[in-house]
Amino acid sequence: MYLCTKFMSHKSFSFFCALLSIMFVTSCKKDENPTPSVNINFDIIVTNIEYKELWNDGGFVYVTGGVKGIIIYRRNEDEYLAIERNCTYKPQDSCAIAEVDASKQYMNCKCCASRFAWDTSVMKGPATIPLRQYGTKLDGNRLYVYN
Repeated sequence: MYLCTKFMSHKSFSFFCALLSIMFVTSCKKDENPTPSVNINFDIIVTNIEYKELWNDGGFVYVTGGVKGIIIYRRNEDEYLAIERNCTYKPQDSCAIAEVDASKQYMNCKCCASRFAWDTSVMKGPATIPLRQYGTKLDGNRLYVYN
């Protein structure tokens, strides 16, 4: 009891309580993305010929996985993005699939014509929620994709 009273008198206790409150509130935040959440955990060897589009900045490939497939995009030599293809506007529709535009500047949903930037944000609706993005980690020539 003495130890708790002593600890509570320290200024650090206030900081600790504030930090704990922030952690609690942010951990309880509901995922507002309507795309179903599925477990993602795979890797690819980016130097394999089947991924030759990833050898240059701005290159992309479609891979299986996720809900309706994943787009792997090379931003630069050290940074890759993994983006769920399932559009966030009426994601249950079978045609709600994002595709890279011919210009390679953004992604379009072939069903609702929503447009998404490479950071997954909505450029043009009717979608209002960004595409789901998965984590990536490059280790040598092996790219890990996960959530």
